[in-house]
Amino acid sequence: MLKKLLLKHVGPVEIMDFTFTRRLNLLTGDNSLGKTLVLDVAWWVLTRNWAGLPALPRYRMLGDISKTYLPQIHYTLKAEPLTSITGNFDPKTQHWKTEDNNRPLMPSLIIYARADGGFSVLDSARNHPISLNRLEARQPSSAFHFSTQTVFNGLSDGKKIVSNGLLQDWLWWQSRETEIFEVLTSILAELSPSSDLIKPGEKTVRLSLDDIRDIPTIRLSYGDVPLLHLSAGMKRIIALAYIMVWAWSEHLKASALLEQTPTHQMVLLLDEAEAHLHPQWQRRILPALLSVVRYLRSDLAVQIIAGTHAPLILASVEPEFNPATDCLFHFYLEKQNVNVEKLPWAKHGDATGWLVSEIFGLKQARSLEAEQAIDAATHLMRSDFGDAFQQNSIYQQLIKTLPPEDPFWPRWVMYKEQHHYDSSQKSTRTRRV
Repeated sequence: MLKKLLLKHVGPVEIMDFTFTRRLNLLTGDNSLGKTLVLDVAWWVLTRNWAGLPALPRYRMLGDISKTYLPQIHYTLKAEPLTSITGNFDPKTQHWKTEDNNRPLMPSLIIYARADGGFSVLDSARNHPISLNRLEARQPSSAFHFSTQTVFNGLSDGKKIVSNGLLQDWLWWQSRETEIFEVLTSILAELSPSSDLIKPGEKTVRLSLDDIRDIPTIRLSYGDVPLLHLSAGMKRIIALAYIMVWAWSEHLKASALLEQTPTHQMVLLLDEAEAHLHPQWQRRILPALLSVVRYLRSDLAVQIIAGTHAPLILASVEPEFNPATDCLFHFYLEKQNVNVEKLPWAKHGDATGWLVSEIFGLKQARSLEAEQAIDAATHLMRSDFGDAFQQNSIYQQLIKTLPPEDPFWPRWVMYKEQHHYDSSQKSTRTRRV
């Protein structure tokens, strides 16, 4: 598992320093501040290969060829023994290198759910087999990188078949390996919102004359739907469940062939945790991921590092959050520099509370037009001036942007009544004079 990560002059940052906890690590903040960068680098330090494009040195991003500073990636792995390593960018090869340039000998299963809908998997048994007698690594193979297509249709590496794919494995597990299929079914149910569980259908369908495959179905309240015709959000959840079950089952088989003990830990990197998900699913995914590993192995420890922009995601973990095992990192821009701060955990109650917290920084959890109308009305109520035309203009904007039951309306009504009273008093005094 990843314990420490320090980035110096990498990507958009001058320096970023993380001390990760052993269970849940949340990354949040505005767009383009480095959350995906941190997940990409975390994958690299755990696997020693990149899931996509390598991280760029800061001087390359700034177009500064003088290269007055040294880009480095320092990290510490929570392994036996505790391992601290430094990665340096080699301009000659345009690659990041470490002292030994080998992958960490750390038995584990690492899964990266990328923002593009694909997945990357590294299995310490399949990708980097370890001899338990001498702790020496045999010739490693690359990690497995799935696109949104190969997750469903299968992945091959030259002449080697790496994965049969979700569609084929689903049918095989359903008919032949019922124990694995039961695990998949349980995880799907756990990841589903309580209102509508993801349940495998009993029948298969063919989609066209040109495709002879039998496609599994999902039983929804209105009927059975082929997997390939599901929504993007539901396919993402099903693909995530499948990758976890597939990676674990293959790890067990590889460990048996190597006559070694299966790993007891998993690292799950999750970018854009809320991607394509309805709020009912958003408030379920992270609490569920913390618990579904028990279906794989009862004592399996999971470390999650997840990036998110969704206030409901953060609200959903309030009942689960433990400062001893979990942490929250906030990315923000200050004086044109990207900074990251490990915040003390504080409950905000609901999504609205999180939206107006320092994490998201909204003044109000409303449309921008409604916020501007309320600001104008508040300024008017606090001032001693404002003619009838101005009042009516603001009133029309309030009507346009606020619902009838909005809690701001009583304040406006009280102001109008008070203003009418004051105006009446002024008119009476004027007539007497």
